[in-house]
Parts: sequence; C-alpha cells; structure tokens
Amino acid sequence: MKENKPIKQFTNGLSFTAFVIFLGIVFGGLLRTQQLAFYAEVIHQGIGITVGALLLVLLYTAVRTYRKEYPLIWKLLGFALGIFVVQALLGQLLLRTMTGFWVTGVHFGLSLLVFGLTTASAVYMYGFSYLSTYTPGLKFESKFSKHAVLVVMLIGIVLVSGVMVANTGTGGVCAGWPLCEDGFTLGSLMAWVPILHRIMVGLIGVYVLWFLTQGWQKQRTQRAILTLVTLFGVFFFSQAFVGALRVTGTFPFHMMVLHEATAAALAGVSVIMLVVIGLTKRTDAEEAQDAALPKERKQRFKDFFALNKPIVVSLLLSTTLAGMVIGGGKFPSLGLMLWTMIGGALAAGGSSAVNQYIDRDLDQVMTRTSKRPIPAGRLTPAEGLAYGMGALLVSFYVMAGFVNMTAALLSLTGIVYYVVLYSLFLKKTTVQNIVIGGGAGAMPPLVGYAAASGRLDLTAGFLFLIVFLWTPPHFWSLALTRKNEYAKAGVPMMPVARGEDVTRKLIYQYTIILVLASLLMFALGLVGWVYFIGALVLGGYMIYLSVKVWKVGRNKVYYKMYKHSNYYLLLLFVILAVDAVI
Repeated sequence: MKENKPIKQFTNGLSFTAFVIFLGIVFGGLLRTQQLAFYAEVIHQGIGITVGALLLVLLYTAVRTYRKEYPLIWKLLGFALGIFVVQALLGQLLLRTMTGFWVTGVHFGLSLLVFGLTTASAVYMYGFSYLSTYTPGLKFESKFSKHAVLVVMLIGIVLVSGVMVANTGTGGVCAGWPLCEDGFTLGSLMAWVPILHRIMVGLIGVYVLWFLTQGWQKQRTQRAILTLVTLFGVFFFSQAFVGALRVTGTFPFHMMVLHEATAAALAGVSVIMLVVIGLTKRTDAEEAQDAALPKERKQRFKDFFALNKPIVVSLLLSTTLAGMVIGGGKFPSLGLMLWTMIGGALAAGGSSAVNQYIDRDLDQVMTRTSKRPIPAGRLTPAEGLAYGMGALLVSFYVMAGFVNMTAALLSLTGIVYYVVLYSLFLKKTTVQNIVIGGGAGAMPPLVGYAAASGRLDLTAGFLFLIVFLWTPPHFWSLALTRKNEYAKAGVPMMPVARGEDVTRKLIYQYTIILVLASLLMFALGLVGWVYFIGALVLGGYMIYLSVKVWKVGRNKVYYKMYKHSNYYLLLLFVILAVDAVI
C-alpha cells in the first residue's frame, strides 16, 4: 500500500463530498414528496452550496496537482461540476415554477450523475493509489464486466423513471401491488404509468437476479467485487420492496426517508461496483477459474449454514422472543413473531459470518475453530464476507418493513457493536474485550421488546443488563479451557492476560453481580413472584458453579460452568416471559 498523505487527504475529500451529495439527494427527495417546513428548503439550499464549493476546490486540486499523474480524475470532476451547475439551475426552475414531471426526472437523474461521478472519483483514487493489486485506468474486458455496465445503466433508468412516476401523482390511481387493487382502465394513461414502471422493475429485476448469480459463480475469490455485487442486488430488491410497501398501505415518514436513502445507496453501490470491476480488469479466463472452483451443493449448504453459528443464533433468538412476550405482556401475533425472528436470525447469522471472515487467520491457529468453512478452505473469504454483508442488509429491511423502525435501529446498533467495535477493535486489543463486547449479545432482547411495544423502558434496560453481566462468566469459562489456543493466536483473553487465578475469581464476582441484578427486578416491582422464585433457584445454582470454578478449578468444572450458563440464560428468560403473561 502506497503512503502518500496529500493523496489520502484528497481521496478523503472526494469521499466526504460524495456523502454530502448523498444527503442532498435524500433531503431533496423528501422535499419533493413531503410538506416540510420552510427551513428544510434552506437546509437543502445550504447543502447544494456546500457541494458546489467542494467540487470546485476538488477540481482545482485535481487540475493543479494530479492532472498528469491521474488525468481521469480532473475530467470526472469537471463533468461533475458542469452537470451540478445545470442540475442546480433546474432545481431553481422547479422551485419557482413547479414545471412538469419530466423536469423533475431530469433533475433527479442529473443529481445521480453528479453523485456517481464523485463517487467514482473517490473509489478510483482509493483503488489504484492505495491497493497494490490495482493499476491506473478502467477496463471492462470480460462478459461479466460488460453486463455490469449495462445493468448499472438500467438501474439509473429505473430510478429516474420511479421519480417521474411519483411526481405524476398516479400512486392513488393504482393502489396495491403488483397490480392495482381495483383493476385499472385500459384507456387511462395515468393508470398505465405506474403499471409500466412496475413491469420495467420486474424485467430489470430478472436481469439483476441473473447478474447476481453470475457474480457468485465468477467472482468467488474477489472480496470487493462479490460483496459489492451482493449489496447491489440486495439494495435493488429492497428498493422495490419499500416501493411496494408505499402503495399498499400507510407509509410513515421514516419509511419515506428509507425509500429515498435506498435509492441513493443503490446508485452509489452501483457506481462503486462498476469502478472496482473496471480497476480489477479481470478477463473471461480468470473468471472461468473462479467458476471452476469446487462447489458441491450439499456441502456448500452445510457450510453457509455453519457460518451463521446456528446454536448461538438459537440462544439469541430465544432472548428476542422472550423480550417480545415481556414487552407486549402477551404472546405476540404469529406474523410479528415470524418477521422478528427472521430479521433477528439474519442479523445474528450475518454478524457471525462477517466475524468469521475477520477472524479467518486467527481461526486457522485455534483447534476449536480451524474446521470452520473459511479457515478450512471450503468457502472463500469473499463468499463469507459477501454472504454476511448481504444477510445483515436484508435483516435491516425485514425489521424496518415488517416490524418497526425502533427494532430495526436497535438491531443495526447490535450489528455495528459486534462487527465493528468488538470484532475489529476490541477482541485483539484489550483484555476487556468480552466485558465491553457483551453489549452486542445483549441487544436481541431489546429488539424483541421494541418489536412488541415500540418503546424501551426500565424493564428493557434490565433485560440488557442481565445478558451483559452474563457474558463475561460465560465466555471466560470457555476461555479457561482454551487458554493455550488463545495465547497462541495472540488474543488477550482474561486467562491469557491476567492469569487463571484472576479469571476464576472474576467469574465468581460477575456471577454474584449477575444474580443480584436479576433479583433487583423483583425488588423494584418490575416482575412477580413466579420470576423471583425461578431466578432465585437458577441464580443459586449458578453461584454454586462459580464457587467451584473459583475454589476447585480444572477444565471439567470450567466447561460445566460454560455449558450450564447457557441453560441459565435460556431458562431465566423463559421464566421472565411466563411471569409476564400470568
């Protein structure tokens, strides 16, 4: 990787500008479809002025500093600035005269073009300036890369046409999806507009699905390409999904924001994917090598299933379901339970897959994890990362579309907590990794609680606290049995960094605090006698096991504590749920 501070700053400037344009597109979409206050237009105008100033500075820098070395950049930025000026003028025309829907479509299309050119510039600079595997210039040699160009062009057309349809006001003419609920009149132009748009989306959707399958066949070793192709496909179908929700019932403001943001994100991912494919310059022969890699279907199904860590996911989903019962004071409806469980499973499974991608080198060292699909070589790192990222994105849209936005945002928080905070930063850098990282595993009951009630309160806080306090004694008990493996892998788990005696005592202390916290719920009047008796019995046994860990030691005792702590958490939440409904 090349070290060049000025180029890094320039690339960061391009990325920041692309992000500001993204915000402008989302904000502009809301202004176009919602009755927002006057100050919202002022903010949007401010975003536009900021974008213009940033593009001007970036173009000046590109011409003065990088014109000879990176000639494509100043050309891209020059086009972006020129198109931005035209787009800004059209925006003023819309603001003053509210001209026909075709002007709105052109205005939105130019916005996407400015966003695409700026994003392409940022990815291009990052690609061949920092990654040694890339060389300057874009080239689309293979059949797959040429299909990528075509599919991105079609996505641009469908996004612009969607805005034009929205601005004809025909949504009410054709309510329902995929066809109009009450049918439509063949001679009515206004009824045909949304139908034709949906037909276009359906046909392009078939092409996108085919393109997605081609990516998974021909890009199995390409982490960036396969992940971007997967995200591209998920964003496309998610945009269609949110659009379908828009015409089938109530569509709250936060879903409108999601609709606009998804459209902009789809455009951004499309451009990034295209630039990365162009930078990689793969040939048909290279892609054929990926397609020829072993892929026995039954084994691949087992491996992708294993990426989800199904046993861990099952425990997390049990706390989610209990959170739903506790939050709603009753057993949830079948539909709400089903979608919450599906969203939760995708979030937990996707997080586990991305975690295994991040830890693939570490997993090869440890006996316990060396047979996982990625370190064992049965799945490529690219497949693990792409699957995980795709599952995470789908989980958010499932939660937002079928549950509620509070649950979706809580789930997203848990994902970021586990994948970014714990897996990337905490696990290999601090002895407190498990303590701090325990917050990620404590999010599922909050998601369930919010799914049923739409809110969080003190009871929800205790659900979080119980799982948070349960995590250290649970994982440290396992770490004691695998101390040498963690040491070999360079992971500063408590037994490695502070020693076995300190860890054993901490397990006992955390168990005492955990049991006291679980009983405090009764003292505060949040639960009844059924829970109190169950928590007292379960907590007493946990304390007994923790005393044996502290005083006796030995791997057999440690593993028993690890195994029974799973039963403790599961049964405690079952009792909480039972107590809530009686």
